[in-house]
Amino acid sequence: MTELSGEATESIFVQLDVRIVVPPGVKPITRVSDLLASAVLDEVTETDRVLDFGTGSGVNAVLAARKSPTVVAVDLVPRAVAAARSNAVRNRVAERITVLRSDGFDSVEGRFDVIIIDADDADSRVLTAFFGGLDDHLAERGRVLLHTEMRDDLADLLELITEHRLHRSIATQRSITRGTHRIPYVVFRLTRADEPAALSTD
Repeated sequence: MTELSGEATESIFVQLDVRIVVPPGVKPITRVSDLLASAVLDEVTETDRVLDFGTGSGVNAVLAARKSPTVVAVDLVPRAVAAARSNAVRNRVAERITVLRSDGFDSVEGRFDVIIIDADDADSRVLTAFFGGLDDHLAERGRVLLHTEMRDDLADLLELITEHRLHRSIATQRSITRGTHRIPYVVFRLTRADEPAALSTD
């Protein structure tokens, strides 16, 4: 990930060969954003219907659209919706992405083979609503890619995963240095409990 502009009005990033403009007020791309981005490229296939939940600047939707012709990206923040649409056009995948303003799953219809969420800064309300909507929107053999910091309250997230009868494995993980601490980040791959998953973390 390379930051090309530090201007106050917006930030421009090049990540995995896509060019993403992040305006003020939209979730920034960080030095661990490539972890989820790489998992998206590894997981999504040309036959998958993909949902990017809380799309922000649309970076993961744009990456998914390099593989899949059917991507839906949702966000509650109007500025994020506008940014995601602009970035889809900028990267020439606008015809593959439908960007919607949505409070959770409110504007989402149908089921998806892959659902992407960057849950790193998601609060309990957002996560509860997200997991509550999976029954209606995750395809029978669908996969969830969930990115998070391995923080102190991770037990609450793992409880939600178990509560909703999902199997978890690790798609990818990495630690970064923050001050004097090493902070681990992970992308979980979640499937329905009766579906296979490659590597259990239990």
